[in-house]
Amino acid sequence: MAFPAHVKADCLLDYLNTSKTLAEIAKSHGVSLPCLLLWHQKGRWTDKRHLMHKDIEERTVVECRKIIVENRAKVMNRHLNVGGKIEDMIEKTLDDNKKANKNTHPRDLADLGKALKSSGDVSGRVVGLDSRQAEEKSQINFLINTNFTPYVAGPKPVAIDVQSSEDEEDPF
Repeated sequence: MAFPAHVKADCLLDYLNTSKTLAEIAKSHGVSLPCLLLWHQKGRWTDKRHLMHKDIEERTVVECRKIIVENRAKVMNRHLNVGGKIEDMIEKTLDDNKKANKNTHPRDLADLGKALKSSGDVSGRVVGLDSRQAEEKSQINFLINTNFTPYVAGPKPVAIDVQSSEDEEDPF
């Protein structure tokens, strides 16, 4: 029995776009299973489905990468703005202290340096740099030039040895 061309095309579309079995497709379109199996084999429907899924996957990957790059640029700009604000804050702090003729406390300098380094590390991760890659290629050091010799602030920390008794329950 001969079928109109649109029936074969509809069966192929069902095969490509649904998860129906060949038996379900044959039944829904009023075609015998042996006839549909013949169309499936001669028309290389499995190859067509595989190529279609591969094409969809490739286009999806390209689209995802495009979105990632666009998002990475936005996030990187945000991080660079934060890094710039931290740099401005450091510069203002140093200028204010210089105008007031007072030295910046070394702990404050260390905190400012940590904030700047943290901002740089996060920005590096955003653009796909790994800190290990940076260390392998070159040693990156953040330097804040203050043009003065830091002074010793306060007493040195004292080490305290705390011993726990065996009767105490471990809270964790």
